[in-house]
Amino acid sequence: MPGGEAQVSGESAPLMEANAPRMTDALLPVLNLPKDGRLLSFGAGGAMAAMEIAEARDDVLVVICDTSYETTRRISDLALERGLHNVVIGDSPAGPPVDRALVFQSTQGLQGMDLVTIRTAILPGGYAVFVDSSVDGAQLAEQLKAVGYAVTDVLDPLGDYTVVRAR
Repeated sequence: MPGGEAQVSGESAPLMEANAPRMTDALLPVLNLPKDGRLLSFGAGGAMAAMEIAEARDDVLVVICDTSYETTRRISDLALERGLHNVVIGDSPAGPPVDRALVFQSTQGLQGMDLVTIRTAILPGGYAVFVDSSVDGAQLAEQLKAVGYAVTDVLDPLGDYTVVRAR
């Protein structure tokens, strides 16, 4: 993976740290979050970017979801350390539907049911953004279509990252 990433704990997925501000600046226009919107970040890979978004947009409720207890505990501790009151962390995307979903560097580990869970958590008119350096955009688009997504576009890469937007 691109440099500057740190482990949350043990075997858990890497979290973006050194690249977070640069990547967050690039992600915000792609996400185009509405005022007072809700963002679901699915998978530990995007947790640091999601926290950076929460810092940049305190009007947005950011739901960070990962299925590993160790990961969610560490992310929760980091959010408390940073004083992020607009962040909710858990092992499922429970709660009200979201305007946007972000899957950053976590697409390889997702199962079909995870993708369905993400899609059903999105409000009508919302969309998901998948950002990953280890997948081909066309292959990811086909994987998403296979579980019911309407792929709106494969965007220009953000650095080394493939970006796919889907509903």
